[in-house]
Amino acid sequence: DGGNQYLTQAGRCCDFSGLGIDLDTTCADPPSASNNGGRYRFTMRYRTHGDGTSAAGENSNGSPMLQLWPSGYNVPGKCPPAIDGEWVTCDQIITLPEQITDAASASMVISMSVHPSKSIDYDDVTFAAVPTSHEIVVSDPQAAECWGARPSDEVLITNSKSSGGWSDQVVKTVRSVDATTGRISFAQTDGFGGDDDGASPTSLDDDLRTASEVAWLSRPIVFEADGDGPSDGTYDALHGGHLIVLHTPHVAQHLEGVEIRNFGQQGILGRYPVHFHMSGSVAGSVVRKNVVRESKQRCVVIHGSHDVLVEDNVSFDSYGHCYILEDGGEHDNTFRNNLGARTRGQGISIGSTDNEASTIWITNPNNHFIDNVCAGSQNTGIWFELRAIRGASAGLPENEGVNPGSLPLYTFRGNTAHSNDNKGMTTYAPGYCPQTEALFEGISSYHNGIGLFLHGTCRVRVKDAYLGFNDVGLLYFANGANSTIEDSTFVGKCGQTGISLSLEPRSSQVQVHSTSFKGYDYTDDCGGSALAIDSNQPKSEYDMPVLSNLSFDSSAANPIVVRAPFEDRNIFVEDRDGTMNPSGFPGFYLNDAAHMTAFIDSDLCSSPIGSSHGLFCKNTCLRRLRIDTGCCSKNLNHHR
Repeated sequence: DGGNQYLTQAGRCCDFSGLGIDLDTTCADPPSASNNGGRYRFTMRYRTHGDGTSAAGENSNGSPMLQLWPSGYNVPGKCPPAIDGEWVTCDQIITLPEQITDAASASMVISMSVHPSKSIDYDDVTFAAVPTSHEIVVSDPQAAECWGARPSDEVLITNSKSSGGWSDQVVKTVRSVDATTGRISFAQTDGFGGDDDGASPTSLDDDLRTASEVAWLSRPIVFEADGDGPSDGTYDALHGGHLIVLHTPHVAQHLEGVEIRNFGQQGILGRYPVHFHMSGSVAGSVVRKNVVRESKQRCVVIHGSHDVLVEDNVSFDSYGHCYILEDGGEHDNTFRNNLGARTRGQGISIGSTDNEASTIWITNPNNHFIDNVCAGSQNTGIWFELRAIRGASAGLPENEGVNPGSLPLYTFRGNTAHSNDNKGMTTYAPGYCPQTEALFEGISSYHNGIGLFLHGTCRVRVKDAYLGFNDVGLLYFANGANSTIEDSTFVGKCGQTGISLSLEPRSSQVQVHSTSFKGYDYTDDCGGSALAIDSNQPKSEYDMPVLSNLSFDSSAANPIVVRAPFEDRNIFVEDRDGTMNPSGFPGFYLNDAAHMTAFIDSDLCSSPIGSSHGLFCKNTCLRRLRIDTGCCSKNLNHHR
């Protein structure tokens, strides 16, 4: 056949006679949820030809059947039927069951389902293991220069898939590193899995915004403690070691390049892996490039201490709040470029909220938070819990009359919160109302339940944010003075909401400017909207959100939906230029109530897709007139 050699099988005994192939399964791992062991690619070309006869039934060819032995396992899927005189190709991925990978010998039988009067030609028959994914390339090759120096070095790869959970990170043992290219290779058994969502890390090519983080988990100096104490079912012993810098004011401390394992003593106040305790100003102190693993209580704790730089650290698999300011009196500390992943809620209380653990716990905004990553908490990524100053700091003269909830925010820039089970970032409870506007700049919050939760909050400006694939991007209700979202991007999918709004007074209603919304199409299968007006604690005095220069990537559905009847309220959101509705005409979104449409031509109004309680009325102009009769005012003499 043109110089090509192939195998011909003639004089077959029966319809299902075919080929038998001995399999070498020594390089296949048993299949599991975390790898794609046992995956083989089977390929084969084949064709049939007869001897010139055409008896009944001899011209119909069935699909070849693949069967694995010794188990008699029928491989799912079908190869195409053979064709007389034409080459046909079967190309199929096969996952071997455990009884095959564990067998001393195995074979595959190819039953061709062809009448025995026909001969079969076979060509290019291959059965080869599919290599598991065991390499990654990090974005900064210099980061990998010292990785893999020892055979046991490990790397953490975070989960950033929408289908992944808060604890779905993976730890890999390094086999080799190419510091020139940044390529890291792992042992063959340490593959990431198959092609299903969540099995492999997200690369920069996949999504520049949500690529997985990679961190070196090993250090040449290791502090490791034996464990004892109580158990919680996950760990047998929740008491490890602890390290404390105790009452050392004006002494610069330096802790760098250390791996700290099994520290923290759950349920005992003050027993943490790294703890600055009531040291006042320790300017020049640095906690840098350390790893905290399997902490039983918190990670890096700044308590009654100031001017500490906490930088380039990694925490993995810890209990309770992780990077924290403990009492609320701590100031002028800097948390920069730290990573925290798999932050667990703490079961044994120390009188705080560690059962609702956050990776970064902020009790005083007079500090700096720059380029940190919270990559998976059982509750929240970043929590501003700005209650009264507590603990030992409460009695210090400098803290008398200080309310952390009204203090200015020094720096909050470039921080990321993803894959958290509840919230990416929250200012509640109790809320944050600084005397001067606080700027949250460049936050990325994605794959959380709620991306950003503003409640009991005022005078906050969110700028250059990325809020992606959260069930609700921004949940905003019952706040104080105005807050603003600007120059930001919201990205969603089926069933998700960009911003959930409530009925707020004019003085506290949200303002959204120069912001884009993508992917919030509404379909018959699931609801979704860029903006939704919800009935979260509606106020008796209220106004509408202030919206300007917004963009939406689809005209198939209305960007705004009304999710409650609001029978005794007035919903009126203006689309000044027609960019927020499919018709392209200016108009107003209204609640579908008789008092709202009494003076509007019904032909101008239609029900937006997915908004069962709302209308859009094009080419309509509405204005709200407030009349104060003075009847119900406490100070009638002030009204004319």
